Amino acid sequence: MKLDVIPLFGTTVPPMGCLPLAVRLQNEGPSAEATLIVDASSGYGAARRHLFPVSLPAGSQKEILTFPFLQNGSSAVRIQLIGVRPALETVYPVTSQDNARVV
Repeated sequence: MKLDVIPLFGTTVPPMGCLPLAVRLQNEGPSAEATLIVDASSGYGAARRHLFPVSLPAGSQKEILTFPFLQNGSSAVRIQLIGVRPALETVYPVTSQDNARVV
């Protein structure tokens, strides 16, 4: 199982904005049912979690577009795939900037 994360417009976002990400999953093993979790943390301890149930037939590839909402003080987005062995996880650092624009 492979998990790749591709930021669609970079990793600098405006405060209280979204960070568009493409998450690519590739299953090289047996069929699996899993859950993709996209967790946007903030410096204040708050987090917003997005849960995506995913069916991954043997030999399949899937791409999921996610738009986690980043609160003030957000410093990273954590992406996990659970329900598979081993569970996969990556943490993507982000920068919040007042003059950043996503177009």
